[in-house]
Amino acid sequence: MRDDIACAADEGADGVVFGLLTPEGSVDVENTGLLTSLAAPMEVTFHRALDMTSDMETALDDVARTGANRVLTSGGANTASLEANG
Repeated sequence: MRDDIACAADEGADGVVFGLLTPEGSVDVENTGLLTSLAAPMEVTFHRALDMTSDMETALDDVARTGANRVLTSGGANTASLEANG
């Protein structure tokens, strides 16, 4: 992932997207923070790995602590459908 972040920076990307979880299913705060620091000044988005955590509220707080700029989520649902209900 470090190589991919460096490549994105070399190519002039505005940001990168990644999401790291521990084997227990919580946000890997330490490694996500390291990658977020490495990516600076690019924007960092934590992807839908957040939806796979057992406690999304805690996970969101953890993502905020890593310095990520935004989060992609389906609110814990399996998909993020664009279909309108009713």
